[in-house]
Amino acid sequence: MHSDYDAIAKMSAALADKIAPLIGQQETADSVIEDLFFYRQTQAATSCSMCVVEPSIALVLQGAKSMTLGEDVFKYDPHKYLITSIDLPAKMQVLEAKDDAPYLGLVLKLDLAMLGELISQIPLDKLNKQSLNKGMTLGEMTEPLLNAFTRLIELVDDPESMPVLAPL
Repeated sequence: MHSDYDAIAKMSAALADKIAPLIGQQETADSVIEDLFFYRQTQAATSCSMCVVEPSIALVLQGAKSMTLGEDVFKYDPHKYLITSIDLPAKMQVLEAKDDAPYLGLVLKLDLAMLGELISQIPLDKLNKQSLNKGMTLGEMTEPLLNAFTRLIELVDDPESMPVLAPL
């Protein structure tokens, strides 16, 4: 378990290094890949911001964040990801961010068919059925998921392959 934890930390850091130049100094940046968005913040938020979360998978590559849905608080970092299955009003807050180590995250909006496939792949013992019934849940980060996002980000440097491979 400890080696998986370390491997995920290293992979998250490497992916953060890949997206940092794509974001620059902006707080949010669209990518050239449809429905993929990058986020950066240099200070932890002192209060929550209201937002509407669309069906998506959200990864924190550096720092930590929380999403509050009603009474439920979902805290995630490089070792957990957030899946949202429907449009939901929520409160979000960046919990860990510094000038020299900003919060870096990404969100991939999902269509419902893709979301069903992702949820079906979460091991039953890891699935928080109560939060899933509420339209939002956390999952444990895995090396295959980080590998998939790394390959997706690498398509930015391969514009000829992007139209064919990015939707996959």
